[in-house]
Amino acid sequence: LDKKVTPVPAILAETFRSLNACRRADKGRFIGCTQLLLAWFHSHFWKVEKVSYRVFSEDYSPLKELVATSRRDDISEEKWIAILQNLQDEDIEWRAPWMLPNEILYRCGNFDWVPLLGI
Repeated sequence: LDKKVTPVPAILAETFRSLNACRRADKGRFIGCTQLLLAWFHSHFWKVEKVSYRVFSEDYSPLKELVATSRRDDISEEKWIAILQNLQDEDIEWRAPWMLPNEILYRCGNFDWVPLLGI
């Protein structure tokens, strides 16, 4: 991938499609990258007061930063349910502070989705 094209929106779209399919079928397995979904949750559901200047560096990696930070393992399933059921518009950071507006990857050839081999 070109450095200026991010696959994250395509990955998230496929993740949510998979979650929705599991819910509709009321059974089945989640087919997606749970780690990426967790990274997205942490970058969008907890507002960031200050954006570090590092996010504008070409070698900045939000996933590496997420791996280096302490995990929030203290959140139980019930707490996640309460958080998600009570979300308000102002609780969500609609664009991750590290995601600079630019081109995004949303299709591959004639397909309106992007195959993600190895994930």
